[in-house]
Amino acid sequence: MKFPFEFRPFPSRSLPMLRVFPPVACGVLLASVCEAPFGLLVGAWALCGLCTIFFRSDIYLLATLLLAGWCAAEAGLGGMEPPRDCPVLLRLQLREEPRVRERSAAVDAEVEAWCDGAGRWHAAGCRVQLRADSTWQPQAGERVSLIGRIREFAPRDSFFASLMHRRGFVGRLFVGERNLLLRERSDGAGPLAGRIHREAVRRLDRLRLSPDSRAVVQAMAAGERRYLTPELREAYARSGTAHLLAVSGLHVGVVFLGVNALLWLLPLMRRGHRIRSLVAVPLVWLYAFVTGCPPSVLRAALMFSALQFALASGNRYVAMNLLGGVATVLVLLQPDLLYDIGFQLSFIAVAAILCWAVPLVRPIRGGALRWLAGTLAAGLCASAAVAPLIAFRFGSVSFVGAAVNPFAALTAQAIVGGAVLWLCLPFEGLRPGVEGWLEGVVRFQNAAVEAVAGWEHAACELSLTAGQTAAIYLFFVVATLFGWSLERKKSVFLRP
Repeated sequence: MKFPFEFRPFPSRSLPMLRVFPPVACGVLLASVCEAPFGLLVGAWALCGLCTIFFRSDIYLLATLLLAGWCAAEAGLGGMEPPRDCPVLLRLQLREEPRVRERSAAVDAEVEAWCDGAGRWHAAGCRVQLRADSTWQPQAGERVSLIGRIREFAPRDSFFASLMHRRGFVGRLFVGERNLLLRERSDGAGPLAGRIHREAVRRLDRLRLSPDSRAVVQAMAAGERRYLTPELREAYARSGTAHLLAVSGLHVGVVFLGVNALLWLLPLMRRGHRIRSLVAVPLVWLYAFVTGCPPSVLRAALMFSALQFALASGNRYVAMNLLGGVATVLVLLQPDLLYDIGFQLSFIAVAAILCWAVPLVRPIRGGALRWLAGTLAAGLCASAAVAPLIAFRFGSVSFVGAAVNPFAALTAQAIVGGAVLWLCLPFEGLRPGVEGWLEGVVRFQNAAVEAVAGWEHAACELSLTAGQTAAIYLFFVVATLFGWSLERKKSVFLRP
């Protein structure tokens, strides 16, 4: 019996960057459990690098990459941590949008420096979980100076405390108007991103929408979540679609898919794939500036930019190489990212889209059909890929969300696409059509979310151990490599 497929050993040398990332990541993890003098590590890294060049040995190359990750992690720990449980003068940098609750706001802040009792300033380079009361509304991109008391994480949750310490957090800090001394906008790219973000929010406010619709549009299109009501947040959380309200890689992916759908005819031209990439990548980064350039969006924009150029090459191995290269560079520049849940989810989701969704959609012909199939496949593959990690980190899984998210990706494209169209072309003649479109789609999405959230078994508690999670992802990797190794046999017919 003959089969239409043949098995070919997986070409491991076609994925060099994916072979580079694991030893670098292992070096970062090794730094969290072993301490060594930084000078000794740098010397060992240089010696292994020279041995790699002269002897061309894979063993020395593996040691060089592992030591590179170890050195990067140790270099990031060079700052002097501020004291705990006593008042101290701090200078903080807020890089992400705050998570607004009913009477408070929470945000992760970077401690740039702190002042001791003698008036000397010390560089820190660590992070704190900042909790602000209702008298102060923190904003991304601000630099603040305050007098606060850093509290240690609760000792009863040792796993959470150790995880937060590995991510660079030293504790929690409460701030209000009484201990806030100075707040100012940061220098560099922050002011530009802040101006574009505020202008985008003002333009979206010109649309005459209902309160709930305006809140969802502002959150999904510009990352502005201050209009969201607690009831709306609870409905999205219970239905497993809360990620729709927090600008992340999903929203960058929506813009990525939308731009490629609009430019689907360009590849018919000569070098059309390159032209499409040259147009799509700047638009993706423009949307990142619209959201205020939080770190999660910047990482997603970088990954999708690499994905765009990889797809232009038409080689699946090039796509995975670019993804592995981007992840390696990001971890070397900021080793704490390896423990960041946002980075982990973004990397896994993009890898799932590359490995599973793209091969499924590639045989489909037709612009509209391919766009619809690509959106559903990307949402389904990404949801399935991140589910084990969510169960491990948060102890719950929304099975309804896994089924709803692929279709929610369609409404997300409609909402973000309509809002971006209004931001790019804010003509008064377009306003009635954009308002009607956004109001209808948001009402439909909110109604679907509320209906799903009302189900008794919409979400369930499921906690996976680290070993179980690793086993699941190992199975995913093996199945993917096996699928890539199956290639359809080519039939050649000779004329008689």
